[in-house]
Amino acid sequence: MPDPLRAVFISQGKLGTSVLGLAMAAATTEAALAEHPGVDARFAGIGERGRAMRVALRPVPGLSPLDLDLYGLRFHLTESLRGLGVMREELRRAPADVVHLTTHTLGLLSGPIRRRAAIVLSVDVPIWEWGAMGHFRPPRPWRRAVLAGDLALERRAFERADLVLPWSAWARDAILRTAPRARTQVLHPGLDLARFSPGPPRPADGPVRLLFVGGRLEAKGGLDLIEAARPLLDDGRAELDVVTPEEVPPAPGVRVHRLGSGDDELIGLYQRADVFCLPSWGDASPFVVLEAMACGAAVLGSAVGAVPEMLEDGAAGVVVAPRDVAGLRAALEGLAGDPGRRRALAERGLALVRERYDARTQTAALVAALREVVARRRGATAPTSASAA
Repeated sequence: MPDPLRAVFISQGKLGTSVLGLAMAAATTEAALAEHPGVDARFAGIGERGRAMRVALRPVPGLSPLDLDLYGLRFHLTESLRGLGVMREELRRAPADVVHLTTHTLGLLSGPIRRRAAIVLSVDVPIWEWGAMGHFRPPRPWRRAVLAGDLALERRAFERADLVLPWSAWARDAILRTAPRARTQVLHPGLDLARFSPGPPRPADGPVRLLFVGGRLEAKGGLDLIEAARPLLDDGRAELDVVTPEEVPPAPGVRVHRLGSGDDELIGLYQRADVFCLPSWGDASPFVVLEAMACGAAVLGSAVGAVPEMLEDGAAGVVVAPRDVAGLRAALEGLAGDPGRRRALAERGLALVRERYDARTQTAALVAALREVVARRRGATAPTSASAA
């Protein structure tokens, strides 16, 4: 039997409604690792920001609206300093072979730790690709110049890490554009398919059930969806369930739910939905897309981030342009009138999730990757026969 793999997993946790996937990834990995007794795993989070960190992230009057206050650099430095502090504390507590960071933001300053343990960075989206989407506000012409410091830190972290684990081929390609010498392996954390699974067969008659799940209603395309679906809602051909913490403008056929990630009632909504809709303005690898597919719903998503890849460029779901209400309406009309296509998309999506995103197989692949990293590191530091003599 191989020696136990001593691994520390550090998560950024929940930083508001825009990064819930990172918390989901950490929780899924922790649960799945229970089936791997050969891994001595410890888990830590970076916790709440202290007062000094909160002050460091305050907007700068006059500069913030122009995106000139270096907020990105301040955010990345403060998060990485907090990550570095947790890494040092965990390694003081007990030695480890490898430190796995759920989001590379925590590892931008991890260089000093590499002397004591291998560093593995898990990446859903690199810095430039996230900001360039413009889902909060359109990127300014000077954005790349403002992000020069962030991108330099990121490039160094990617190239010095023992392994970088992008969640998608889209993220991998972006990483290699930034850091051509980075060692990468595409590995999504996966989904607990024992929890997210199809329910009873959907009724063939009645209105089409649409579902939206998003913490940020506008940026996730929720308002676009309500506008695009209005003809279907007005004449009773469709109903729309909206899961969000934000206020939703009242509309016929719209039901609003306040539910948390993984809530049993949310899983029930997935299972009863005919079409899950996420016409987001910007996204990386949204877990909600996988959750809906795993529960047997057909999926409609926008052409941002890794979403087209997750939907096999239209083979496992419908892909629309972001912010295109007319195109979204046409896609909804087409799906509402074609139950056979909805069924075919749902079946392909379910098969795809089982094939590529099962947390059990993904975690097994993660453990194998971490063992390889540690073995490679030990081989690189082992003395040669000549030096030993």
